[in-house]
Amino acid sequence: MKKTIGVAVVVLLLFALVGCSNESKSENQKVAEEFLSEKGYNITSYNGAGHSYQLTKERLVEMPSVTHWTVQSVDPDLYLNKQVETEQFAVDNHPLSNADSKEVNVEVFLVDGTPIGGGIYS
Repeated sequence: MKKTIGVAVVVLLLFALVGCSNESKSENQKVAEEFLSEKGYNITSYNGAGHSYQLTKERLVEMPSVTHWTVQSVDPDLYLNKQVETEQFAVDNHPLSNADSKEVNVEVFLVDGTPIGGGIYS
């Protein structure tokens, strides 16, 4: 009887662990993954939701935002006073990949659930 209860407890714990590890993806994560795939990047890991901030003129001239936004193909003025959210990943076929470090950490910038650009981070 004790052995049966012990086995049942172990089985229930395993089910609980499997259920907890199978978290569903956020909509932003799904959209960002598709964006990276369309760019030809191979995602090796999801590093989580990054940060969220309101894009302002002041932020555009502050470090590190100035380095992120000066290399985007979109006009940042289109997104002033909008909330920018980021999703972070590691990819292994980025132009900055090299023999020493095949993986590069990238983040995708999203506004209203739409990817508008991205960059690398360390």
